[in-house]
Amino acid sequence: MDNAAQYWLVILIAMVLLVLMALVAHLVVEKPGVSLGNRLATVLRLSTQREVRETTAAEAAQSWRIADVSQDSLQAAHNAQER
Repeated sequence: MDNAAQYWLVILIAMVLLVLMALVAHLVVEKPGVSLGNRLATVLRLSTQREVRETTAAEAAQSWRIADVSQDSLQAAHNAQER
């Protein structure tokens, strides 16, 4: 066989194997992963819809024990960073 013919035969075989490996990876990894992600999103969406509760920013801050920050202290911190 010619050297060029052998080269192109190897390239063709490698291409076919690569496409087959990509197909197997898609069927074994990608499809089940997407399906699992969709089911998980549905479950999470349902659980959050049941637990929806309106809270104000003050209530959220209080639950995290975040102190009120005055405009003066914010301005002082900003000025200190600029120096």
